Amino acid sequence: MTLYNNCTFKDLFGYDADDLNFYITTGLFVPENSWNIHELTEWPYGKVMELLMYFESDIEMEKLIEIIHFATEMDKEVILKKHWHEVFAFYNWLKIQAEKINVMLKTLYVEPTADEINAGIENFAPFGVFATINGLAGGDILKYEAVENTSFMIVFTKLSLNKVDAAYRQAYQDIMLHKSKHP
Repeated sequence: MTLYNNCTFKDLFGYDADDLNFYITTGLFVPENSWNIHELTEWPYGKVMELLMYFESDIEMEKLIEIIHFATEMDKEVILKKHWHEVFAFYNWLKIQAEKINVMLKTLYVEPTADEINAGIENFAPFGVFATINGLAGGDILKYEAVENTSFMIVFTKLSLNKVDAAYRQAYQDIMLHKSKHP
């Protein structure tokens, strides 16, 4: 087994399965490095949401290059020429950033009510982030790109405000209904 060879990321493709597995496993513990890329919260909302999809399955060497290419727009050949631990350091930074974004997004989740379930709210699930973009664009397809290009943090803040507003409106409606029944 080659131990921490001073090799490029491209060199790893020539290694046998055991050595490659060793480098992947070791690489996942390399301290993260952002390569001076802004945090994901500053990225356009659409790009952040697309990046998150890359992390939904297991890591593969080709996918790792795709993720880094997508995130940096760096030519794939340039990525392949980087030292193997530099590539993993950036990947690890991206993964940590993606995990932070997922934690933020989970705060937006609201358990559907029985009435919402009966009305078919689950029918929106297949549309995923598209439903969110559509909602923020007010259903106007000409505004989709503007929503996608808005910073993640602004969109997240707006969605957080929408969540608070909806809870307030529901609570207020419940109070007024109760008052009308019990004057």
